[in-house]
Amino acid sequence: MIWVFIFAGLALAGFIALAVYVAVPLRQKIDGTRAEVLVLTERVEQIRELVGRLELDRLRRH
Repeated sequence: MIWVFIFAGLALAGFIALAVYVAVPLRQKIDGTRAEVLVLTERVEQIRELVGRLELDRLRRH
């Protein structure tokens, strides 16, 4: 009967190890993606500001 508890303990330890093995790289990818989105958002704001500075009426007359 003790072998059931040993087997269950090993299975639980394996499951925890697998969860950590999958979760750590996934978390790093999520953090990297979030950082890229923040950079992209800043670039879009910069582009909007530059486009807002354009004097489109003067350009259309030429």
